[in-house]
Amino acid sequence: EWSADCNGDGIVDYGQILDGTFADLNSNGVPDQCEDEATATIDAPKLALGTGFAAAITEDGRVIAWGDNTHGVLNIPEGIVDPVEIAAWESHVLVLQADGEVVCWGDNTYGQANVPKGLAPAVSIAGLGRGSLALHADGSVSGWGDDYWCGAGTTTLDMPDGVDIREISGGNAHWLYRMSNGVVAGRGCNYNGQWNVPGAAQPPLDFEANESWSCVLSPAGTIHVFGWGGYGIPNAPTGSDHVDIACGHYFGLALAADGSIRHWGSNQQGQGNIPGGLEA
Repeated sequence: EWSADCNGDGIVDYGQILDGTFADLNSNGVPDQCEDEATATIDAPKLALGTGFAAAITEDGRVIAWGDNTHGVLNIPEGIVDPVEIAAWESHVLVLQADGEVVCWGDNTYGQANVPKGLAPAVSIAGLGRGSLALHADGSVSGWGDDYWCGAGTTTLDMPDGVDIREISGGNAHWLYRMSNGVVAGRGCNYNGQWNVPGAAQPPLDFEANESWSCVLSPAGTIHVFGWGGYGIPNAPTGSDHVDIACGHYFGLALAADGSIRHWGSNQQGQGNIPGGLEA
C-alpha cells in the first residue's frame, strides 16, 4: 500500500495522504476515495490492555472485559451500540460507537471517565494515565481529565491549537499526534524528551506513546525510541526490515518483514519469551 497509485495520477498515494491531498480517516494507508464503502471502515483497535485487565470488542459487536476489577473496569455500561474502537490505560476504558459517541468507565479519580456533555462526534479515541482524548473529523482533539504533574500544572489537558490532526496515541502523562502532513508531534509531559520525535524518523509509518517514553517506526523501516531509558527501553532492534511496532509499559515488540517478532526492554514477566516458531 505504501507504493500504490490507486487513481493512476502518477503520484504514490501514501505521499498524497501525508501532504493532505487525500483523506485517510481510517489510517490504513489507502486514500478514502480509493476504497469502496465496504472497505472504508475504521481500522481501529478491537483489544485494549490496562493495568491487570483487558477489554475487547467481539466479532458480534459486544464489549467484554476480564482481569482485575479494582477500579470497576469490568462493569461495562449498558446501552453501548455498534462499538468500533476501544482504548484503555491504567484503570479506565473508552469505547467509540459508530455514531461517534464516546463511552467511558472505570477509575474516575481525575475526571478521566467524565465524557464532556455535548462532545462532538469522534473518529478515534485514546487513553492517558489520568485523562482521555477524542479525535474529531475536523482534525481537532478534545481532552478531559487531569494534566498530571506536567504541562501548565493545571487540571486542563494541553491541546494544540489550529492543527489538523489525523491520528493520536496516548501515553501516561503525554500523547502523540499525527498532523495532516504526516509529521508526528506531542503534548503533555516532556521531561524525558518523550515527544521529541527524531527528524530522521519523520513522517513515521507508526507511532506509540507510552509511560515516559515513545516509539516510532520510520519510513525506512527503522525503530526509534526516545524518552525515559530504564529497563533497556532504548535498546530497540536495529535494522530496516520492520513493518509494525507495539509497546507495553516497559517493553516493545517489533514485527519484521519476514514475519518474525523481536522484543526489547523488560522481560521480568516473560513478555520477551516469544514462543518458538511463531510468525505473525
